[in-house]
Amino acid sequence: MVNAGGLMLQIKCLDKRGFALQFTWLFVLIAGAIILGFFFSLINNLMHGEEVQTDIKATQELDALIKINLASGDTQKIVLFDKKIIFSADSGSTYSEYYVENSPYIAKYEYNAVFSPNELEGDEVIIQNVMFKAPFRTLPVVYVSNKDIEYVFVNTSTIINLVSSYLPENLTKASVSRGLMPDYPDNNYDHTVFILDDAAYLNSLRPNSFRNADKRLFAVVITPGQNTIYGYGNLTFYHYTSSNDFVSDGSVPFLDLTTIVGGVISHDKAIYECNLRKVLKRINLLTDLHTQRMRHYQDDISLFECKNLYQTAIAHLENMKESSIDGEKLFTEDFQNLLISINELRILNPYIIGTKDCPGIY
Repeated sequence: MVNAGGLMLQIKCLDKRGFALQFTWLFVLIAGAIILGFFFSLINNLMHGEEVQTDIKATQELDALIKINLASGDTQKIVLFDKKIIFSADSGSTYSEYYVENSPYIAKYEYNAVFSPNELEGDEVIIQNVMFKAPFRTLPVVYVSNKDIEYVFVNTSTIINLVSSYLPENLTKASVSRGLMPDYPDNNYDHTVFILDDAAYLNSLRPNSFRNADKRLFAVVITPGQNTIYGYGNLTFYHYTSSNDFVSDGSVPFLDLTTIVGGVISHDKAIYECNLRKVLKRINLLTDLHTQRMRHYQDDISLFECKNLYQTAIAHLENMKESSIDGEKLFTEDFQNLLISINELRILNPYIIGTKDCPGIY
């Protein structure tokens, strides 16, 4: 028989071995959890890193697409692109940028005019390039949008019809009369942009049926200048708020259909104004170059017959330079003066070349 003392000793030994065994298993479980957590964290970091690299690459691809399009004249490309693109700009300068959402890499552009909404999300991107002329070739202007943004033209006035016809093909366009505007339906586009020539029409819209109307409804009102349809004037930008209906973000001048369409496509005051400043900056630069050339021709004895015409051209170019100064605020009067000189040069250049047989202004 085992005495009581021996039995107690055996029980104690068993308890110690049981405790040691339990501690070992607990250690294994904790160590295993730590190792698994490390591997999960590593895999998650690798996946996140891959996603970041993918977003960086997508931003670089978009940047290349836009720059390639800048080099080709009057072309349109439809590109498969299923990433969300963010565009931003400083309305008081020529600084602007774009990037794919979550990408740490940002493509900056201070010299190229790219008119776009502040964000695009869909399966493809539509990129169109047109040449801005003043009247000489000034710079390529790029329009960027997609089919997930709906541009709705209200009424059928001359200016509205012109802008509608000038809008790039393959964008989503619609038209509605003022009488039917109150009941315009929500067609489930990312943005719905109303283009009008009278801000009063906005008061008739009843957007109760629009889901998230305050994030999806915008308007651009076109106000032509005196004695012109589309040569110069103002664009006023609106966004919708559930508490105050359509709220104005402010007005910015325009110069010809090219910039009007840029404003409609962007429907964002900051992006439009920033890119408009780039157009003015390029006009300002090129007027200097053309003025120097005119002075050279004017001093050439063999071109004496055109001396007075070159003097006239210089006067218009100097007026253009003064009117295209990129100031803190852009004034409609400057755009009117700019348009007058552009039209005068457009008439004068073929006269110098065809009638006087002298080198042209541009």
